[in-house]
Amino acid sequence: MPRESKEPATMPGDPLYDTDFYAWPQQQARLLLEVRDNRLDAENLAEEVADLANSGLRWAIAAYDAWA
Repeated sequence: MPRESKEPATMPGDPLYDTDFYAWPQQQARLLLEVRDNRLDAENLAEEVADLANSGLRWAIAAYDAWA
């Protein structure tokens, strides 16, 4: 079944991984939810991946605030 995502599937070496620490996990979480017929706990795994991005963003904001 073809992907219906508006974003292209990511491949190893995806530049987004190296350039946007927030967008990449969000994208990966959405893609995990599209996977069918697997043994992954995709819903909870996607939530955890998305939470990693959010905690990284909070850390970056706190670090900036402490520096500024």
